[in-house]
Amino acid sequence: MSYTVRDVREVRTLLNVGRDNRLAIGDRLLAIAPPGNDACLSDFCNEVDLSIQSARDYRRTALACPAEIRRLIADSGIGVSYSVLKEGARAGVSGTPRDAGWSVLKALIEEAQNDGAGCVLLARYMKELGIIPPQQGQLPGSAGPLDEATLEAIRQDPELLLPLVQDAIRNHEGAADAVRQAVEEERRARADRRNDPTVRTGTDTSLRFVRDLLSLRDQGTGFMNRYPHSISLPDDQKDLAAAACEGLTVLLAWTREKAGLGDQAVPRQTKRRTTRVPAATR
Repeated sequence: MSYTVRDVREVRTLLNVGRDNRLAIGDRLLAIAPPGNDACLSDFCNEVDLSIQSARDYRRTALACPAEIRRLIADSGIGVSYSVLKEGARAGVSGTPRDAGWSVLKALIEEAQNDGAGCVLLARYMKELGIIPPQQGQLPGSAGPLDEATLEAIRQDPELLLPLVQDAIRNHEGAADAVRQAVEEERRARADRRNDPTVRTGTDTSLRFVRDLLSLRDQGTGFMNRYPHSISLPDDQKDLAAAACEGLTVLLAWTREKAGLGDQAVPRQTKRRTTRVPAATR
């Protein structure tokens, strides 16, 4: 499968509208990159600034929600959040969805209708599924330590940590400002990546090619920074290192030939923008 500029634009719009559209996003992701085509999914996530884990969650949840359960929710008049559906669609120990067939959710919808409740609460749903939701106010430095049952639940599902973090932010002076600053810095970084002329022109293939090259370049820089001093290698490791260097030489020659670079030099302005100096030579 593949995607178009229109797909990118429409999913970005859905992401900006709110969480009510997560099933719609999942449906689009299923059409663009069905399970088993994560390479396409990863490329698409880069285009729309969506984490690959969130994309997989949206896709899995949409796949687990057939038209029958969607009609039931719509006709019931009972609010069922995306978070509820995500928990039911998440794979349990057996590998099948936690709420296979949605029997638990259907019972809670019926109960809510009989009781006059407006929605199915996530905490109640998790309890009925046998999941222990963490209690708020138990992060270190707050009301008390996390108990072992909560720690185990978080290990199985890291997203359960979210309400704890939210509670800590509310009760810690300055924490909210720090989080907002971090989010803003990440937003600006993503905008810079989107607007970087080195990766924003050309075909889909050329975009991926250049992004991958830049990623390899950054990995190489990180490698140099990790080993600023000389390293003494025994003979057998020297043989392995020499083989690796030969492979890198072949890679560079292949890259220049593949991209038609020849002996093309790096333009002065590009070199100034992209070249990083290893820590050992600063």
